[in-house]
Amino acid sequence: MTGTTISKNWVEDRLGRQEESQFLTNYLFSRYEQDKEARSFVLNISAERGMGKSYFLQNWSQDLDQVGHPVVHFNAWENDFSGEPLLALLSELGARLSQYLSKAPKARAILNETIRRAKKLVKPSEPVLTTMLSSTFNGLSREQFNKLMALESRIQETDDENSKIEYHDMLAGIMPAAAEQAMINHRNTKESILEFKESLQRLITYIDKDMKSLTLPMFIFIDKLDQCRPEYTIELLEKIRHLFAIAGIYFVVATDSKQLTQSIKSVYGRNADASRYLKQFFDQQYNLIEPHKYQYAEYLFCKHKLDKEKRFFTPLSVKFTVTRNVHMDLFAVMSKYFRLSLSDQDQICSKLEAVCLTWNMEKKIHLLYVLFLLMLQQRSSDEFERFVKANSIEERLAVLKHESYQSLVKNDVIIKTNLAAKDGIHSPEEKEPFANVIAKYIEYAGRSMPEIANSGGIKLKIYLAIRDQLIEGMPKQYDLEAPPRHELGRYLDIVRKVSHLIRR
Repeated sequence: MTGTTISKNWVEDRLGRQEESQFLTNYLFSRYEQDKEARSFVLNISAERGMGKSYFLQNWSQDLDQVGHPVVHFNAWENDFSGEPLLALLSELGARLSQYLSKAPKARAILNETIRRAKKLVKPSEPVLTTMLSSTFNGLSREQFNKLMALESRIQETDDENSKIEYHDMLAGIMPAAAEQAMINHRNTKESILEFKESLQRLITYIDKDMKSLTLPMFIFIDKLDQCRPEYTIELLEKIRHLFAIAGIYFVVATDSKQLTQSIKSVYGRNADASRYLKQFFDQQYNLIEPHKYQYAEYLFCKHKLDKEKRFFTPLSVKFTVTRNVHMDLFAVMSKYFRLSLSDQDQICSKLEAVCLTWNMEKKIHLLYVLFLLMLQQRSSDEFERFVKANSIEERLAVLKHESYQSLVKNDVIIKTNLAAKDGIHSPEEKEPFANVIAKYIEYAGRSMPEIANSGGIKLKIYLAIRDQLIEGMPKQYDLEAPPRHELGRYLDIVRKVSHLIRR
């Protein structure tokens, strides 16, 4: 079977993920056709936060479902509260497969038997374990078990010698039986695993041979695993690897590999070789392609509902752009200037959304200046505070020249101030180092409206556009001792407030 996708699932695809899903579909189908008897295959989809892993998995799984493959979609993070990953996965597996098998009573019977056998492998809760130990372990009665626990407490509290002797005498009788019981439990667990895998294999075989409406392999998608508790994450991966190693089942697990590595180290120590440890769970890793700066800006603006914001002012006038959104273009340029990661860019747009939601001023939002402040705060809270505490235009401009600020930015970024006009007439192209544009905004932010209006020697259109926007509505009559001011001075306070919003 060749890979196909249903295009309507990807209407909102702004990162080119449909093409990647088609490639992976063809690859996995071909791999399965090449060796249908091979054990389950586990593919890790790796990308940092904000690259649309959940969107990718959701749409890809829908494509596979629509061409006849059994698909289970498991959100690990939503089930993290359960404390028992196997039970949560079995619940989702049973519910989803029951829908596919609604008209196949024999297959449903096999499914129910498979789930029943799997439940034997679920760890008992602590109260159940205590009851088992106190009532049956080595033939101890509850009273004897309680006495053993009481002796242990007394030794810890009083260091009583007689209690130590009595405690060790009781313990000596328990240890041989404990070792024997441990061996019995191990054998029982192995038998239960074999029974579960045999039952699951029968189900897969029945789907393959007797259900014409379904096609193997079956796909199980695991999403948001890297957002779970480390212990939960590790246990789920172990269960996938050891219990579901069945021909005809393919797992697709989406993670941020860096975050997952940190989860492993938090359990096994910072010196643990987490990358090597993870390789035992994944057969292969696919890294989602990092999008182009503008492409990602478009994706984020739509995600955070910024694409239709009418209050943005950008000195690159809309009349100078043909095929691109000028606000998104500015965001892409500034992300490059500040060397922002994709995750940082996502955080910035989340905070920019908060700025828009709380904006209570009549004037337009100077997007370039508010993004400068948001991005500076995101990149370095220390540099942002240095900028805030500066008392004059000169001091703030000095912050931009300091080596600590220079280490954050890419100074060779150039901004084009006019592109081809819509009417086809090309004016001479103007280029300006982006650092100069920021410096001009800082200068204007510290001056009153009359000072800006009377500033001369401005030739570049970008500076003329900023000036004209800032002095718009300036009264003709005003108190010379208290000249009218624009609203750029309030931006710092706004950004400081929204910077406390941290998206989890």
